[in-house]
Amino acid sequence: MMHDLPGSLDPRNVVRLATPDDAEQLWELCQVMHQEHSFHAFPLSEERVRTELEASINRQDGLIGVIGSEAVEAAAWLWYGPADWYTDVQALSERMVCVHPAYRRGTFHIRNILAWIDAATEHIGPMVVGVISNKRTSAKVRLYRRRFGEPDGVAHFWLAGRSGRR
Repeated sequence: MMHDLPGSLDPRNVVRLATPDDAEQLWELCQVMHQEHSFHAFPLSEERVRTELEASINRQDGLIGVIGSEAVEAAAWLWYGPADWYTDVQALSERMVCVHPAYRRGTFHIRNILAWIDAATEHIGPMVVGVISNKRTSAKVRLYRRRFGEPDGVAHFWLAGRSGRR
């Protein structure tokens, strides 16, 4: 399933598959993602995230593509499992796409990460991608629309049970 993936064979590709040596920096990137893109209704569990990272680094239930040789400058964390609750079909699902704040000037990193995601779908199959964010959401939606086209359907999410309801 997860062999001969983009980044593993082509030396021109700037995205490589994560290794155990990347785990600490990936954990740090997950903390950035939680801070910037979560609704903070759920606390970040270091133990859970590290366990999930390890499984995906070892390609047990997903894969992680990273940019950077000395430091993890950007990453795409893809999970592999059932496409949805009603099917046995396996599919990729975007778990995290993040460019470290120190490397956000320009679009080099995000464009290469998204191209790598596209290549992964050619090797593995379709993937569910989307934008869940509370910062610069419209810009991220435009970027995904340019890369992947118009969304197949419409989804809206609310976080029920939070204070501040009318």
